[in-house]
Amino acid sequence: GNTQIAGVFVGCKYLSAAFKRVIWSNYYPGGTDPQSGTIEGYIINDPNAKFIAWSGSTGLTAADVNNNVGFNIGSDNTANGISGAYINTQTVAAGTDSSLPFRVVALVTSPPGVNGTQSGAYAQAIVAFNNVSTKQLTGV
Repeated sequence: GNTQIAGVFVGCKYLSAAFKRVIWSNYYPGGTDPQSGTIEGYIINDPNAKFIAWSGSTGLTAADVNNNVGFNIGSDNTANGISGAYINTQTVAAGTDSSLPFRVVALVTSPPGVNGTQSGAYAQAIVAFNNVSTKQLTGV
């Protein structure tokens, strides 16, 4: 989407009544039994932070670098807590839209080959915040 975000979620902790201890997790599983007011979520909101993100099925090219992009949420992996969020490649053409939350900084170039210098579907890119609560909006 193109709504200003607070940051990127990186984990949480909560007090479990069933286990009678604090649980640290990469994701909040929901449906657990936390005591009221005992859930703490952690986000990265440093305006200079950079992230490696997967692109969608329509992919990215070198021409998409320095464009602003949105994101979508796919299926999360509850076995390891890895997010299903990915770059919404349908929004790359709107590179001048300062309301989009991320900017493509570069395509991942190391290691070369698979998951490296390739562009196209499911390529990896380095993205930075463009529209986060700790940073002014910027256009291209």
